[in-house]
Amino acid sequence: MWRCDFKYNDELTLVFMSSNQVGGFFNRLEASRKYLFGSLGVLGESNKSVITGVFITRGDDIKLSVDCAPDWESYEYKKLDLANDSDKKFFEDALAWDLELDGKKWADGKNVSPFARVCQGIFADDPTLFPVQVNGLFAGCGYAERPCRRVLTPLCRLLHFVSLILVFSL
Repeated sequence: MWRCDFKYNDELTLVFMSSNQVGGFFNRLEASRKYLFGSLGVLGESNKSVITGVFITRGDDIKLSVDCAPDWESYEYKKLDLANDSDKKFFEDALAWDLELDGKKWADGKNVSPFARVCQGIFADDPTLFPVQVNGLFAGCGYAERPCRRVLTPLCRLLHFVSLILVFSL
């Protein structure tokens, strides 16, 4: 389990642009998708934000999972020790999208997992749907501004849970 922090937070401007940057990073991690599970978020507000989050990967070296993305070196990685209370709280809050850092609250975020494409495929026919936070659970799927579907949300949660198990078992 790894903490991931963007090195150049002073260059970040609008929150949606920072979120798009995270999305681009995740798109370039496509080759490692089956070995990686994680959540990165934008904390703060426009012109005063940071990008941070966590990754769960197989093995003791995160470089093997992230070096397929050209911008992997724009992030700092620190191994988390879940026996340490502060690391454990950071890890849990990042996955739940409840992370607060130096007074900056979670504004937007994205998840990467082996089954993220499956969930997006479920909603491909409806452009108003995409993976979102639901009731504080990471990687729920549903409507952006309306209540989520009761059938598809549990399905996506199950798929993301299975992906987490696969990351640890491979």
